Amino acid sequence: MRGPMVPPHEEMRRALEEKDWIKVERLGFKALRADPADTTAWEILGEALLRQGYGTSARKAFRRAYLFHPQKQLARWNAPAEEGDPILDNGRSHPLVEQLLAWPRVPTVAAVIVAKNESRSIGRCLESLKGAVDEILVVDTGSTDDTAAVAETFPGVRVLFYAWNDDFAAARNFGLDNIAADWVLWIDADEWVHPDDKPLIREAAAMLDAVTPTPVLHPMIINRLGSTTSIAMNVPRLFPRRGDLRFHGRIHEQIAPVKGNRYTDLRTRDYLVTIRILHDGYDPANTDIRAKLQRNIRLLNQMVQEEPADPTWLMYLGREVLSAGDVKKGTSLLLAAEERAKTTPGFGALLEIQRLLVQAYLFQSAYDEAERVAERMQETDPQFPDSHYYLAHVRVEKAKQLLQAAEEDLRRLRAQGDNYAGLVNLDADIHAWKADLLQANICGLTGRIAEAKARYTDLYGQCPGYDEAIAQQIALIHQQARQILQPDNPPQNR
Repeated sequence: MRGPMVPPHEEMRRALEEKDWIKVERLGFKALRADPADTTAWEILGEALLRQGYGTSARKAFRRAYLFHPQKQLARWNAPAEEGDPILDNGRSHPLVEQLLAWPRVPTVAAVIVAKNESRSIGRCLESLKGAVDEILVVDTGSTDDTAAVAETFPGVRVLFYAWNDDFAAARNFGLDNIAADWVLWIDADEWVHPDDKPLIREAAAMLDAVTPTPVLHPMIINRLGSTTSIAMNVPRLFPRRGDLRFHGRIHEQIAPVKGNRYTDLRTRDYLVTIRILHDGYDPANTDIRAKLQRNIRLLNQMVQEEPADPTWLMYLGREVLSAGDVKKGTSLLLAAEERAKTTPGFGALLEIQRLLVQAYLFQSAYDEAERVAERMQETDPQFPDSHYYLAHVRVEKAKQLLQAAEEDLRRLRAQGDNYAGLVNLDADIHAWKADLLQANICGLTGRIAEAKARYTDLYGQCPGYDEAIAQQIALIHQQARQILQPDNPPQNR
């Protein structure tokens, strides 16, 4: 009689713990032939190789795992630098794993850039693509500067001109129709590929070239905004042309099938990939942000008029209106997008709408509404960790409001205490010491440590049954003060 079915990864982990290397390899090979981007299988296989002393193959397996797991790769980039690992650097390879690591074929990749008046940055973009792709096409949509002239100085770069018609999807589809490569990488003129990641473009394409349904890869877009950066991984940029994919939408264009509904008939699978594309197009030092927002809002209003039932355009319009400073209107648009998303089969961005909504409500200090949206986020995807942050943020702000309200209540207590002439007996302890003790606690909770200590000290010996608790609070304040006054350790260079 067969036992219960064990999940493949769990079975691999058990085999790893039992040092059954042959079983780990057998299960790992099976999983990775079915899904070459199975990061967990690559990690477990890499650990098994490492324990056997196959350092070279283990390093390659871990590299494959991190290629499709940006969050773990981010953790590795942010970790302190370490000396070389003698086991990983021992040069030993596992012949069967090396076969698994090999690519059946290396597909060709074309980079397509839709550009207008990008002479500032087009050269940097094209320079970053050297050696990373097999074909480069610049689609110029009406530049009046030297964008085309700069692009034509790069050997092998083709420039085609497209008459702008307020439709980014149409310009992208024009580019798709004029390339010959197996895969296409979309990159904007104000972006550039991180030099360390150039080889990963072909590697990712080769790994997923035979995968079905059609793979759509989302690189890490690192947005530089002055001295700060943000990372977006929700933008599809790299996919094979065999899937008959097209673009749809005047702005913030979306991938769609040639025929059918782009939500229910799109046969693709999304992959996050650790390819860094840097972007400075929204840095105020380099661009007119207000003009960009006005253009986006104009095109999105057209999309909402043309496709009023599609929540995507309401979502983006709400986001851009928020960025332009109209918080009330932006919030209203996002609420409408959320409602339409619930009745749109296959729509996958409900969580993003809710994230924007909770941020909008936090900005307005509408904490009850923000809390309700954060709870809806958890219903939408219980595994999304950021919803816990938003709930915590909301509840901290509500706690601050409650503490402020509590202090106001204590002020009213003192103001009314001497004037009360009713028949219900007053609690003498409230007026003698309980209210003051509560005020001391509030001071401690709100960070007013010196005031809290002074109040606790005055109350010591006056609160029956509370002296020990008060002494503990004073001791805790002293301990906190000593910790604050300790000299800081200098930050370690990484």
